Amino acid sequence: MSRLIPVEVGGKAEAEPFDLGFFIGETKVTFTVRPVGQTDINAARAAAARRLGDKERAFAELKEEGAVPEGFPDLDDPDVKDGFFETLLARELAVRQTVAWEGLGNADGSAPLALNRGAVIAVLDLFPLEIGDVFYRRLTALQVVLNAAKKGCGPSPIGTSTTGPDTASGAVTKTGSPAPTAPTGQTKGRKRRRSASGN
Repeated sequence: MSRLIPVEVGGKAEAEPFDLGFFIGETKVTFTVRPVGQTDINAARAAAARRLGDKERAFAELKEEGAVPEGFPDLDDPDVKDGFFETLLARELAVRQTVAWEGLGNADGSAPLALNRGAVIAVLDLFPLEIGDVFYRRLTALQVVLNAAKKGCGPSPIGTSTTGPDTASGAVTKTGSPAPTAPTGQTKGRKRRRSASGN
């Protein structure tokens, strides 16, 4: 007989923030994130779809004027369009779920980087391989593992690694003394250092 997963009807979803750790070169960057609920996912998808629609309209206007700038996604290509939507979805989840971060500084390294929508998107775009491309998968995959552990069930196959260092190249402005996004270990329930704004 297959093992049954215990379900507490009427129980509350996990609400305690947890950490996602990434390495950029030797610098460790930590995002403290809220667990993702169904409403969070649906809201992020809705926001991503709305922003994609805005981008499509802008693309159509620019194309008609013959003024599409270099680097603007070719949204006539269905693969590019799908990929761009995934990028927007990852951005929305990162912006909405991140409550604090460590290891990121302003342009001259004189102060920690303020946590706001623009800064989150900039970090994901600046480090697409280390953070941007893996943030969504690691956020949802780690939550599956944490939920399974709390229920007393073994982790399910999730198709992506939630641990293990990566030696991705690149650098980020450090705050304070040197400290070391690609997947690495995480810890649960870090104390919030700074509240998110501008989400």
